[in-house]
Amino acid sequence: MEEGRIQARRRSSTKGGEEMIEGPRLLNKDIDQVTATLSTTGTSFTIVANGDGWVADYHAIGGAHMGVLRWQGYIDLSGYTREDRTFFPGVPIAQDGGYYGMSAGTYLAMYTMITQSPIDETSMLSNTLDFTVPGFLGSTTNPDQVTWGIGSTMAPGSTHNNLLSVQDAWSWGTGNPTATDRLYIYKFAHIITETEDVSVQLPPTHILVPGMVEGEADLVYMQRLRRSFELQQTPDID
Repeated sequence: MEEGRIQARRRSSTKGGEEMIEGPRLLNKDIDQVTATLSTTGTSFTIVANGDGWVADYHAIGGAHMGVLRWQGYIDLSGYTREDRTFFPGVPIAQDGGYYGMSAGTYLAMYTMITQSPIDETSMLSNTLDFTVPGFLGSTTNPDQVTWGIGSTMAPGSTHNNLLSVQDAWSWGTGNPTATDRLYIYKFAHIITETEDVSVQLPPTHILVPGMVEGEADLVYMQRLRRSFELQQTPDID
């Protein structure tokens, strides 16, 4: 009887020729490009071009100066959760629409993440400065919160000093299905300099999240829904 009821619920999503709720999906989110300047004399970090949705922060680290750029948004899944469906994510893709540039300084550290609940940016900054990726031991983030993440360190190239080349890159995340009504997107970068003023340029980014929308047995879905709500710790920010 339970299986028959679930099948009937699934069939109802196509009644009258309406688009099926279940099946493959390709979700996306666009992140604007940004240019910012880190001043060692004025001890400030300021966005000077583009930067829709970006926030720039200045931090003094010992005798060095650090600029932090951060962006956050979300992908709306409420249409699926209203129909009691689960989103099963595939492997996301981050497409950059240009190059990373920096006028001086030592390196740029970059992190892009998809999470099932908001991440506190103060904790994220503390974690990354301690070389601890959010979601691992030593961080303040539950591993289940991070669906997917990529990180990299970049430094000026030997031929073109203003263009950055990747020195190291890594990825992480659980890839867990979710019954929450949003996937949260973060892009987070920091640069460090000791004496020189620095201008940094980040290209626009297109985030693609392939996946499947499926129904589940009631008990499984209720357990997943409960876990998704447990991971919701802070207010939503678009």
